[in-house]
Amino acid sequence: RRVDKPPEVLVDTTYVSLPATDFQAWDAQEDAVLCDCKDYEDLVPRLCDKRWSPSTPSGPGKYFIIFTCTDSLGQRSAKKKRVILTDSCAMLGEAPEMYRFANRSGCKDGRTHINHGEKCTIECSGSYQPRFRDDDLVCLLPDPLSVSPYVYHQGMLVHDDGGAWHMCGRKPCDELSPTNVYTFENKLRGCTESTGSAVIPDLGTCTPRCNEGFASLDKPMQCETGTFMRDGEIASFQCIAVAKGALSLGGSPSTLYINLTWGIKEPELGCTSLGFEVEGMREGDDQGNETEPWRSIKGCDQQARGNTDFMSCTATALFDEEEGWQDFGEGDRYRFRVRELCGDDVLTSAWVASATIQTLVVPQPTVTFRIPTPDEEVFVSPELVIVLWTPNVQVDSTSTKRVVLTRHGSPGCRYHRYFKAAQRIRAKSGDVDLLNNAILTVRPASHFWLSSCKYTFLVEAGVLKTVLQPSKLNPDISWSFTWVEIGPVREHFRIEKGEARQYGSSMRVKVKYDKDANITCTAMPYESGSTGYTDGSRQPDTYLHLKGALQIGGATIRPASLRVPTLKNNFVVKAGVLKDFEFDELVPSLTYSFSCDGTKEVRDWVH
Repeated sequence: RRVDKPPEVLVDTTYVSLPATDFQAWDAQEDAVLCDCKDYEDLVPRLCDKRWSPSTPSGPGKYFIIFTCTDSLGQRSAKKKRVILTDSCAMLGEAPEMYRFANRSGCKDGRTHINHGEKCTIECSGSYQPRFRDDDLVCLLPDPLSVSPYVYHQGMLVHDDGGAWHMCGRKPCDELSPTNVYTFENKLRGCTESTGSAVIPDLGTCTPRCNEGFASLDKPMQCETGTFMRDGEIASFQCIAVAKGALSLGGSPSTLYINLTWGIKEPELGCTSLGFEVEGMREGDDQGNETEPWRSIKGCDQQARGNTDFMSCTATALFDEEEGWQDFGEGDRYRFRVRELCGDDVLTSAWVASATIQTLVVPQPTVTFRIPTPDEEVFVSPELVIVLWTPNVQVDSTSTKRVVLTRHGSPGCRYHRYFKAAQRIRAKSGDVDLLNNAILTVRPASHFWLSSCKYTFLVEAGVLKTVLQPSKLNPDISWSFTWVEIGPVREHFRIEKGEARQYGSSMRVKVKYDKDANITCTAMPYESGSTGYTDGSRQPDTYLHLKGALQIGGATIRPASLRVPTLKNNFVVKAGVLKDFEFDELVPSLTYSFSCDGTKEVRDWVH
């Protein structure tokens, strides 16, 4: 079954925007435009009915033309066409509220309405001026699709380039440019609030901004109609030099503290110095310890400025808010900074920081020299054991550890142990001494030393500790040596002919040994044919006839009688000194053999 469809309206419904003054001409032209109805069932040509809504236009505003078609069955179709009639551009408050700008005076030629397409040069009243731009404006039709519905019937004043009109406003203030203000891109910027235009808008704030190394003690100012004001008076500001503070900061570390030193500059007249503030921080390391924040330092409280070119303090700890004072750690890395405080905080100097400073590490005591040396065969009585330590050490008076010297070895070396506890070690004048915090000496009695014996020397761990803090204890130190005694060696032996005396003849023997010795010389009488000493001990090495013939070797002599030899006994001969032994009352008819024997001179050790 076929259904009769409503007719279709055939008309151009594109919106129209035009000045209200042009409406009559446009409407007459629009009436000449026909509106067709398309009836697909009756196929009878029909014309549209046309009416205005909400009413026939009488001035600027938004209107609609409604086109209607009706077929034979009474079915209707309709379309709308929007028509916008715009007013000229109004001034002096005749525009809607959003276009009213304070103290706007209109155009310089006195016009208060600007027709479409006309230009206006803005004129502001009193202390006001065009904001940011003062070039001419032109009155243009608004775009109904891009403006609010309640203002689209008002013409728009814009600049020639289409930029929005920046209406009248109070005069801004030019930034002040006293000496030493901040400069950026060769332009002075005297206010921290500067936006780069070198002006501060009306009622805006200007906080003085000075160049690096300068500051202002003046309070912020406010721009009031082109003039900076402060507390009701015309204002300005001055830039003065801040404190110069420290020249440089360096440190000399130890294990528990760091000596800090910094140079100081001449004081500035504007700064009432409160002294120097020093802070420190521990840097991170490879063990995962992170860099810490800057902290207060014990030993470097606020330092008053002196009359010297340098100042110093001794830093001993950093303050931690949770754990309190924390001592410096061995081998840790630190940085420090210093600044001069002023009565006016803005004049306080900039921080001057140090390079990284690393605390020292106390090494464990070690032996660098010893007498006798390990495994040495000593051919001279040791008498004294000497041990040189580094770094400097001191006796741990609380320790129960000992210094031990043990004698042992062959069956003839009776085992004997000599020891001294740490509490009994003295700085000097003892059998165990610590001299100059470095030299440990052990001197047992002379009878302790036996030839061909082995000796083991031991310093137990904990007898000594370093002078440097925190203290480190010595480890076990032990080694052995052997003493093999060698007697004096004769370097010179000579027999000189003596002279005849009342009770016999005399002879002189000269001897010299390589070390101090106790010497016994013997004159042994013989006759021709003897095979040895009259006591039968051994063949003499040297003998002499009174006639002066010196016989060597295996001469055959016979003893005249069993006489006791003539002795020169127990003479002490110094090493390298030629000693005379004179024998008198010798029998002229006998032959004598002369001999000298030396044994080592034993004496107590002398420091």
